[in-house]
Amino acid sequence: MRPTSSSRSRASGSSMTRTGRKENGPEPDFEEGRRLLEAGKLDKAYRALRRAYGADGSNPEYMSYFGLAAALRTGELGLAMELCTDAIKRDCRRADFYLNLGKVYMAAGNKKGALKALKRGLDLAPDNRELYDLLVKLGAREPPIIPFLKWSNPINVRLGVLFRRTIPDLFRERGPRHLEKEGGKGTDKDGL
Repeated sequence: MRPTSSSRSRASGSSMTRTGRKENGPEPDFEEGRRLLEAGKLDKAYRALRRAYGADGSNPEYMSYFGLAAALRTGELGLAMELCTDAIKRDCRRADFYLNLGKVYMAAGNKKGALKALKRGLDLAPDNRELYDLLVKLGAREPPIIPFLKWSNPINVRLGVLFRRTIPDLFRERGPRHLEKEGGKGTDKDGL
């Protein structure tokens, strides 16, 4: 009996899918899905990430990114939160997982949950500009000038106004200060 082309490709270690693409596991689908998600192409990203997650549902990276895509594309917020939190339970040291969970909470309208997730991510990766920018967008505040007084205390209010007017860059440049705005390079503004 003569071997067919599909049996030859399986013997050589790779197989062809119905679309004619080589199949190397879920990683190519995952990488494509992440790229499409960043580009805002939610339909294609959702399909690619669903394929990756379907092929390896125990991979926390696939869980987290598929959860984000599900929230943004289909509005399946319960599933998305479950996937993102499960991914964090499996690997709690990944700042991007907290970023994804924060975005899911934002999609659900849960500002408090989003702030908590984003702050936790920033604790893990203090130089992550995207985490910092989302926190600023949500209105996260720096601690009051005098920490043992409330924000609304007139002394903190006056000092805050004074500092913002006299030293405006001090408050604008908090967060990942050593990241350049354009390139995200790891050089310190002051040369340190």
